Amino acid sequence: MKSYLPQNELLTFCNLENIHLQAHQPLGGNPPAKSGPRHGVPGPMNDDEIKVIAKSNNTSPAQVLLAWAVNRRTSAVPKSSRSEHIDSNFVLPELSKADLKTVDSLKEPQDWIRFLDPEEYLGFDIFNEEADEPVADAPSWNKR
Repeated sequence: MKSYLPQNELLTFCNLENIHLQAHQPLGGNPPAKSGPRHGVPGPMNDDEIKVIAKSNNTSPAQVLLAWAVNRRTSAVPKSSRSEHIDSNFVLPELSKADLKTVDSLKEPQDWIRFLDPEEYLGFDIFNEEADEPVADAPSWNKR
């Protein structure tokens, strides 16, 4: 769950059922591998609209993305090994309704990008229950 893959229906369902969601890779995760199908697609941290919001709020793109996630009432646990980044993750801006709407709209031009495609790694699409069979040309886990 991140700005490019907000999963609004899942969030609505969980809120109705009193289930708390944690945002996985709330900053967008690592950039896609150079050999992957999504190479060259900028992640949320490098999105021009996020950078504009960050600049107008005198904050970082990471803080904007975390503030958006928290505003949606999800837990956001970003990965960081640098103490200054960890400290800044606790100082989130109060985004305006316009800023929140802008972040909400990012999914549309990005066409719901899933940066980690399980089909490439597992050999089948875990999100399609009707076709829950291995993909014929998927890489094998046992190859050495």
